Amino acid sequence: MCLLLTLKQVINRLSFKCLPKNLFFTRIHECCDFLSEKELVMRVGMLLVYLNETKQMKTFIKILLTGAAVLLLSNLLPSVHVTNYTAAIWVAAVLALLNTFIKPLLILLTLPVTILSMGFFILVINATIILMTSNMVSGFQVEGFFPALLFSLLLWGVRSVLFSVFLEEEQKPLK
Repeated sequence: MCLLLTLKQVINRLSFKCLPKNLFFTRIHECCDFLSEKELVMRVGMLLVYLNETKQMKTFIKILLTGAAVLLLSNLLPSVHVTNYTAAIWVAAVLALLNTFIKPLLILLTLPVTILSMGFFILVINATIILMTSNMVSGFQVEGFFPALLFSLLLWGVRSVLFSVFLEEEQKPLK
């Protein structure tokens, strides 16, 4: 129910000025409060497919999908706690920033250990990134290193599935 309310809030706050004026987007914006859960999920899926075609929105969609994955995993794992969907979105944004800027530095600094462990030390780096995120975002708590390691592995799997469903990568023909 919390996810449903958040999706309605996201749809109501989206600015549709950059999108083409057609009946579909106008109806989503105007009739969001009257949609059933099934119809809302279907329309959000259609919106994600449309927004996937614009390159500016791919990062936004990835953060939303990662937030949904974080919320799902927090319900499955007893040692990971997320207070609400907003905290999950913040977790996704902080994870994106840490993976972009801090993770390459950690990999470079631990390159000898990573090579000796045949790449398995990257799992330790991923768990460390999760623990750093836990310290930075209020409303997100991971209770130790091994739960962070399990969370990072499961997050990788769930994100892979979600990205393959909602984000279509352009296939370039082989030359």
